[in-house]
Amino acid sequence: MKLNDILHGFKINRINHLEEISGDLYEMGHLKTSAKLLWLKRDDENKSFGIAFKTTPTDDTGVFHILEHCVLNGSKRYPVREPFVDLLKGSLQTFLNAMTYSDKTVYPVSSRNNKDFINLMRVYLDAVFNPLVLENPNIFYQEGWHYELNDINETPIYKGVVFNEMKGAFSSADSVKSRMIMHSLFPDNCYGNESGGDPEFITDLTYEQFCAAHKKYYNPSNSYIFLDGDMDIDNILAIIDDEYLNNYGKEGDLIDFVKQEPIINEELIEYEISSEADPKGKAHISYGQVIGNYDETEKIMAFSLISSILCGSNESPIKKLIIDNGLGEDVYVGVQDGIYQPYFVIDIVNTDLEKEELIKEKISEELNRLVKDGLNKEELEANLNQREFKAKERDFGGAPKGLVYGLSALDTWLYGGDPIDSICYGDLFDKLREKINTSYYEDLIKEYIIDSKHHAKILLKPSNTLGEAKLEKEKNKLINISSTWSEEYKKELVELNKNLKMFQESEDTPEQKASLPRLHLDDLKKEVTKYEYEVTKHNDNTIIKHHLDTNGISYINTYIEIDDLKLEEYRTLSFMIKLLASIKTKNYDLLTLNRKMRSILGDFGLDILPVTDIKTFDQKTYVSLRWSSLLRNDNEAIDLVQEIIHNTDFSDKQAIRNIIKQAIIGLEQSFINSGHALALLRMLAQSSSRAAISEQTSGLSFYYYLKNIDNNWDELNDNLINELQALKNKLFIKERYIVSVASDDSDNIINSFIDNEISGTIGEYIDKKPLGKRNEGIIVPSNVSYAVKGSASLENNNIGALHVLSNILTYDYLWNNVRVKNGAYGCGFKASINKSAYFYSYRDPSPNLSLDIYSNTTKYLKDLVDRNEDLENYIVGTTGDFDPLLTNKTQIRRADADYLANLNDDDKQKVLTEILNTSIDDIKEAIKIFEKINEENNICVVGNKDSINQCKDKLDIIYDFNQKQ
Repeated sequence: MKLNDILHGFKINRINHLEEISGDLYEMGHLKTSAKLLWLKRDDENKSFGIAFKTTPTDDTGVFHILEHCVLNGSKRYPVREPFVDLLKGSLQTFLNAMTYSDKTVYPVSSRNNKDFINLMRVYLDAVFNPLVLENPNIFYQEGWHYELNDINETPIYKGVVFNEMKGAFSSADSVKSRMIMHSLFPDNCYGNESGGDPEFITDLTYEQFCAAHKKYYNPSNSYIFLDGDMDIDNILAIIDDEYLNNYGKEGDLIDFVKQEPIINEELIEYEISSEADPKGKAHISYGQVIGNYDETEKIMAFSLISSILCGSNESPIKKLIIDNGLGEDVYVGVQDGIYQPYFVIDIVNTDLEKEELIKEKISEELNRLVKDGLNKEELEANLNQREFKAKERDFGGAPKGLVYGLSALDTWLYGGDPIDSICYGDLFDKLREKINTSYYEDLIKEYIIDSKHHAKILLKPSNTLGEAKLEKEKNKLINISSTWSEEYKKELVELNKNLKMFQESEDTPEQKASLPRLHLDDLKKEVTKYEYEVTKHNDNTIIKHHLDTNGISYINTYIEIDDLKLEEYRTLSFMIKLLASIKTKNYDLLTLNRKMRSILGDFGLDILPVTDIKTFDQKTYVSLRWSSLLRNDNEAIDLVQEIIHNTDFSDKQAIRNIIKQAIIGLEQSFINSGHALALLRMLAQSSSRAAISEQTSGLSFYYYLKNIDNNWDELNDNLINELQALKNKLFIKERYIVSVASDDSDNIINSFIDNEISGTIGEYIDKKPLGKRNEGIIVPSNVSYAVKGSASLENNNIGALHVLSNILTYDYLWNNVRVKNGAYGCGFKASINKSAYFYSYRDPSPNLSLDIYSNTTKYLKDLVDRNEDLENYIVGTTGDFDPLLTNKTQIRRADADYLANLNDDDKQKVLTEILNTSIDDIKEAIKIFEKINEENNICVVGNKDSINQCKDKLDIIYDFNQKQ
């Protein structure tokens, strides 16, 4: 392939070798349609494809979000009802999803299997260009919204997957702030509108407007295609051109971005808090300043560094200023990039609106002081070092690299810029380092924050009644609308709902099913991926050595046994590990500590890790202490980690209380945004000691523990500090340690770390008890709910069949009934090797109905057995989930987890073989598991008061999460 070659309608416009990612970039243009294409040719067996469209919203109806959902519900070439779901349950995909951003919609897929990759690419191309929704409005009614009316005498309700998803999203204070700051900064361009859809306006979108949006935006002339990995590019381009793009010309109006002229704005808006919560001190204030354009990568990174300096810890100048003066309980500072006009934002959390003038004055004074005196140069250097480390590591939290590169390219490519600028860093760090000893950073603060000509202020006022008011407003809106309907129109709506239900209950014909490309068992590898590691001893400590090419980085994971702690001690332990590296130590104040961490460490963290031995089912619990560093920094990294774990100073009571308040805020937000996680912990903790530990350390019990300390601080703080010190001394002794190392310097690390650790004594094992049976309804300020049901005491020797069954239930039974028919945004069933299994729903409008659906699983499975269902497709998808794509970092942790759980390659091979050989008889045998789940009837529901009350006959107790239980 050479410059200016034409392959299958694509002209090669540029070829660049990118040393940073060990690959070559080919930039191409499709001559007939002007579609744009990038291929990153890299030696990576995982192949990625994505197609993106500029989608610039002109209102708040969420048309592009609804389009994203709808186009994946069948296409002309693949006329099955839900090819997206069929691929989830029957593909080896390593990524399969679609995302609506504020100015683009992206459809990415990836797979390590070449046949599977081509199948996925074809299905996605057909979905975006030839969706069945343009001919079948039932798909729009299901995924977007419709009036639910089954009898002309009923009062209608709104229903739809996106409608309920966004009701959940708009329950979060953070989401409301983010939406309003963009609305205020960009009133005259696409960013001023809600691309996801505002629930109040989603119902204004008509099917005709929806179809028109597809025609205007979903055409090749408005498309950006990215490819990554080792692939037969000639074949791939032939498919894209011959089967799709060649059917089009240069169509549609050019979609371009309108630059927002500078504007100054202010908005006051309410957000929902619990009816039981005290609104005092619960307001939020956000200040946003536009800082330039998408292609000013150096400036954007500079502001990222500035944000860390201003607010990286509680001792950072802006955060300290706000907290120490009692002007707020937490502060966030950051940069919103990846859009046409990036902006800088300062968020004040839990304050009072009458303090706003003082807050603004104090922030202005501090910023002016920093400009005059200069930012701390060592801080700048440390933050730059850490970002440079991340650039070298190129670990994206387990996401496929090709996907991340493709999405990154769009940060500049979408707006007419050079995609390389957002894939590679080049000499960016060198340039920024050269500017540390100049006034560059201070000048940016002065020009774009202090003297900003383009900024907005959002005042977020707490309301105890907003949730009920929204529900009442929605009911009244429906009553008023329906009062204008003629009897004939009501009959049409009843018929519409009847047709929709028929559509939802219909099954694909054999011919339709056969249209979707499939993998077969012969296409699968039959052996598990083995993660090579060596288990040795260093004196009395177990050492796990990983022999990987880590690109000059050392990864250390230390597992600290803590089974001699009482259950209630885990709450104090959970708080203690939040304090480590967040408060001063014996030798470093917090600013110096954080600076040294950014200079020397790549990552640092601690977690509580409950583990089940898969052979004996004994429970063990560890604190996981992990860090990483460049090889040249290994010894300094060990010294710094030991300073943190041994010399953290708990004497600063105010610093500790500030972190308590911030932890409470974080838990409250998680209960609203991820209520299924809270519900799951509470449900499993009824009968599982393992789950009880997790609930004590991250669930409602932990929340109440922190609230009690905060509310009774004067009486409890001395005792807390004594407990923290005692736990720290008890925890960090070498006798507890299992150390995992992946490094070219592993022997030095092991010797330097373990040999210098303190010795001590481990106490006797203390048995942990579950919380006991109690089905709960927990009220949170949210427009949607979450429902879970399950067991933590199941007996089943065929774990592989349970994995397959999880696939079947999640993507067939539950998807069709909880998501498609009931309108919940998410749902699923998961079974674990540790005897637990559970159902869950996410952003659910009718949790009571979901609980009934869970109970009826046995009937569904008996029907499945009677039909002698072909399981091959489910088995294929399950094998892909069983062997996920891993980075070095995630592979190390996966191997460590296997070791701690006493899970070896033979055990995993046994499970894979069970998956591959799963039969209808295995499904029949597993029905008894669901009969036991029904018999135990362990449930928990989290959500708004109305939804919880609908479940009251199934619950033992209902309470607001703000009320102590």
